Amino acid sequence: MILDVVAMNALTGWIDVSVSMTIISCVICVCGFLCNSASLWCLAKCRRINLATRVQLMIVFGILLTISTLTLPGIIAINFSDYRAGDLPNKLQMTCLTVHSVLFQMERIVFSFIAVTRLLAVWKPQLYQKTAKVSVVVIVVVFFLAYSLASWPLVVFVATETIDDEESQRYILSGWRNFNLLLPFGLTIFAYFFMMVSMALQRHKLKKRNESAPTTGEHVSFTIRVVLFANLLLDGPHIAIHLLEDKYIALPIMHTVFNFHLIIEPLLFVGLNPHYRRAVLHLTMPCLPHCGQPTTPSTTAVSTDLVGTQL
Repeated sequence: MILDVVAMNALTGWIDVSVSMTIISCVICVCGFLCNSASLWCLAKCRRINLATRVQLMIVFGILLTISTLTLPGIIAINFSDYRAGDLPNKLQMTCLTVHSVLFQMERIVFSFIAVTRLLAVWKPQLYQKTAKVSVVVIVVVFFLAYSLASWPLVVFVATETIDDEESQRYILSGWRNFNLLLPFGLTIFAYFFMMVSMALQRHKLKKRNESAPTTGEHVSFTIRVVLFANLLLDGPHIAIHLLEDKYIALPIMHTVFNFHLIIEPLLFVGLNPHYRRAVLHLTMPCLPHCGQPTTPSTTAVSTDLVGTQL
């Protein structure tokens, strides 16, 4: 009887946690839609960043927007369906889970690509100028998108068709998943670390020569570095939980915490860039209560704030 009471209390507590995480996830969906839409709007209007970098960032925030408005609500619906004994078709659930996984994998890959290009911009500026082209960005992203879409079905097919032991199948699929989690994450850390070291060495050399570092584009580079760091900070514990064996309770909680990057990264990107922050405030102030018309600048002022020398 005592064990039954303890089990019932644990189940009730877990249901409360599950409901709380569902509510939080719904808030993340709404805020993620607004924040990532604002980031994409700023990038579409901006002429201060070169086109290749803008395309990279638009792909990232486009992925985050798709997750916020499409696949994450789908995951919430699947969890609610499981709670009600599963009234969603299995094919629909598998499609949603697959698209969700592919989008997150693409997000990690594109972040790794951005980290490597930023390292080149600091370490080898001449090489960066040769590779900072929209055609290069599109080719790389299309290649890795094809990899993400084709590799998982192929590995699943080979594992299930050639191996009869279910434990061996799980081992292979788990190893493949961990490889796809760790490789882009490790590459991003590597590029980020050497980018920071290169910047520190450059500042040290300039200080010895009594020269000041160029300020052109510094706020853009700083914002991208902060967004990269925030992604690593939130994705690291999430990947670590995936690698652990005993994770059944911790994983859903960590997934909810990790999903906050759908809000945090676009907020940092817009909030730390003075031009984007000012433009978004100009756009939203008329929609806010108690904001009078005299404080609202003209459309020309907003447009001027987002154009200028490319960085």
